[in-house]
Amino acid sequence: PPEFSFDDSAGGCGNMCLPGESFATNRKTATIASPTGEPLTQLQGIQVRVLTPEQTPSSVTWYVEGRGQGAGTTVGWGEGAGFFVTQMAATNVMYPAVATVQQAQIVFTFALNVNAGNQINIVAPPGFILTCSTEGALKQISLPGGKPNCIDDPLQIVVDTTLTRDQYAFALLVDLPPETPAANTFSIIIRDLDNNVVDAAYSIQGKPIVAIPVTRPYLFWSQSEPGQRTEVTIGLEFTLTTEGVKAVLIMLPETFIHDVQTPTDVQNMNKDFRVAAGSDWADTQYTDRIKIALDDSGGGVDIDPGVYRFKFPVLVPPSMPNSNYWSISLCNDRDCQQPDDRYIIVSFPIAGFSLYELPPEAIRPPNMDRESRGSTAGGGFIATLL
Repeated sequence: PPEFSFDDSAGGCGNMCLPGESFATNRKTATIASPTGEPLTQLQGIQVRVLTPEQTPSSVTWYVEGRGQGAGTTVGWGEGAGFFVTQMAATNVMYPAVATVQQAQIVFTFALNVNAGNQINIVAPPGFILTCSTEGALKQISLPGGKPNCIDDPLQIVVDTTLTRDQYAFALLVDLPPETPAANTFSIIIRDLDNNVVDAAYSIQGKPIVAIPVTRPYLFWSQSEPGQRTEVTIGLEFTLTTEGVKAVLIMLPETFIHDVQTPTDVQNMNKDFRVAAGSDWADTQYTDRIKIALDDSGGGVDIDPGVYRFKFPVLVPPSMPNSNYWSISLCNDRDCQQPDDRYIIVSFPIAGFSLYELPPEAIRPPNMDRESRGSTAGGGFIATLL
């Protein structure tokens, strides 16, 4: 089919197989012939090695021409339906699509269905700057082994063990351009030690970039013992007055559930953030998310510059999920339910904590100033803890 190519490496394209010429239709050819010129007597189960294209081409039909000995007169034709090119499963890219945001976290997820590969290559849209080599830039989340080796440009992560059939997630730091690039797609490519592609997902659609003055997502937890209750604080910083936000959606990682029993279990840590009137401003009906409704009386409110955080109890699972990351999203409608639905203005992913991991305040040196407490997903530390 078009865009497919026969393996022209040292091993060739298979037993008695040699890559041949290309047609104007972008179809490649290969010849299977006995090296001694003898007739081929076994025409069943012939295997050839090919390189698949990034996407399914316009046609997946294969053609075969049988030629006689000597001058090679054509003695027969055949054709057969081919296969579609499938992208690597469960691939997703999550990042805050905020114009010119710097040192934000970008989370990649994917699933392998083979036990192979130890290199991860990322191709980002033009203007995106990915960083993994600086201290703390790479969050392994569920990548196996010790600290991976990492190259920023082109982005390559090399783990010290073979990836197995499983789901994976990791996070990097990213700087975004001021506008949505024309070619706004990502590619995730998994290779083995010999640089062969094991699996890949190409042309993953990126998000449109928006101009909104919000930054520095924050995540804090009181403890991380398996199966125990922890108090989680999560929030954002608004640098300018912001309008159009109707709700804040907080998504927990897979297998985490909140432990909100009464409305007062969800705390608004900064009363300058004007939530809806009454006691039902925190929607906790789903255990994997909490939605904070803003005051919409009089047509809604603007959010003043400031640091805004929310605190609530969560049950830590017995083991951490492969997709161990949180997200906090701004919604233009209270009907938002997921961090990628049509009501989302922007979503910030935050890599989660590990079992028994101490929160940043617990491990900070005792002589540090109190105003540097807490951790953020990129961008250093928040200056004030509310």
